[in-house]
Amino acid sequence: MSTNQLFPVLMYHKVTGSDDADFLTIKQADLDLQFRYIVQEEYTAISITELIEYYYHQQPLPKKPLLITFDDGYADNYYHLLPLLKKYALKATVFLVSSFVGKKNESEAHFLDVQQITEMHKAGVDFGLHSFDHRSYKKLSVEESGRDLQHCTEGLTQLGIPFASALAYPFGAYPKKNIFKRKRFFKQLHNQDLKFGFRIGNRINKLPIKNPFLIQRIDVRGDESFETFKKNLLHGRKKFII
Repeated sequence: MSTNQLFPVLMYHKVTGSDDADFLTIKQADLDLQFRYIVQEEYTAISITELIEYYYHQQPLPKKPLLITFDDGYADNYYHLLPLLKKYALKATVFLVSSFVGKKNESEAHFLDVQQITEMHKAGVDFGLHSFDHRSYKKLSVEESGRDLQHCTEGLTQLGIPFASALAYPFGAYPKKNIFKRKRFFKQLHNQDLKFGFRIGNRINKLPIKNPFLIQRIDVRGDESFETFKKNLLHGRKKFII
């Protein structure tokens, strides 16, 4: 595999069928336009399973690999994302907060229930981990984050929800500044059989992946233009690539 191959990972949250977009919420029509562009530019959306096979079993990735991810597991992903994935034959990964499944939050946002998750999984959507109750791993001790992750996996298992061994850090946060805590944190993820950890970072990853627990994602905001999306997909939000 060429060492110059680039690997963008896109991060979304909510999708709306109305015009009420904001930084966390993208209009379905805008997402349609972005997906069409992804296909037009000959990116290949891969699954977490394919990423695991590449990194841990040396299986090749396609020429222009791309990972499409959605955080938190909002129910609107079922209603407004899934039809577009089917339309463009694209793969995506939704990172679930296990205690949120089937519930709604204080702002009345609904989260995917087990039936919707099952249907999406049958349609080819991967599901990953996004903590038990969406607390920052930067603020928790290593032991607390380990218990949170264990509760997350146990919760999804009890609900019968299949999930990939990949974690998107809540708020993109992890013990970044304390090198000793960071090493212990990554060692704990490895010991709990996690294969990948996703931060934000807003840069495009360069293959081969150097650290499987520091994969960066590009934040796709619903209040930005299509031209901004195209620039971010090509260059990331930062001017350099790691």
